[in-house]
Amino acid sequence: MSFGRPDLRGGRPTVGRKIAGVPIPVLDGVEFRIARYSLFSAPSWYADGIELLKTMAETGIEAEFTNLKLDMLERARRRTTRS
Repeated sequence: MSFGRPDLRGGRPTVGRKIAGVPIPVLDGVEFRIARYSLFSAPSWYADGIELLKTMAETGIEAEFTNLKLDMLERARRRTTRS
């Protein structure tokens, strides 16, 4: 199942610095809301699974964010070299 690229415009990213004159967003962090669950009725691996999923999701979001920044820099480079 594919969810597509995340919409990072309305989230936590902020413009923090410029690289070669291009404003580059900085990802402040990723927040997760974990629904409450019973520690007694959940399987013993449940908490570890949640942490693993959080780590995997955070890594994927950071990778997408890095690709977005690289795309921005690449577009700026192309505009500069065309002039």
